[in-house]
Amino acid sequence: MGTIGDLYEAYVREDRKFPDKDYFYGNLPKTFTDVIKAVQMMPKIKVDTNQLSKLKLILKDYHKKLGLLTTKVEENIDLIHQGVILGGQQTTIFGGSGIIGNKIAAIIAISDYSKEKNQFLVPIFLINTHDSIQ
Repeated sequence: MGTIGDLYEAYVREDRKFPDKDYFYGNLPKTFTDVIKAVQMMPKIKVDTNQLSKLKLILKDYHKKLGLLTTKVEENIDLIHQGVILGGQQTTIFGGSGIIGNKIAAIIAISDYSKEKNQFLVPIFLINTHDSIQ
């Protein structure tokens, strides 16, 4: 085992047990179905509907200014009250476009699958600078 990816691969494919998994990662889903089940088990957060409406307007305006407000983006923004699947990447010289594309594809696949299961998780992808700036 050389990387964290190797450990996860062994956990998912070989059902290997790791004593500190729960301590470091908590519930670690193996499949998209496990992700949806984990979401359904999470406590629901009470959100002020007026604040959420403002957030949706801000997000639509922001995407419109960037020229990115497609019909699908607008539909997804309208559904964020139902739940989100979040992915992200720090801007860095390591990783490159392949890892970013893989992360985006993964959250979109989980989002599409969630809709099949009537869970409706909207994909959100963030690119930021450093942890201290978040």
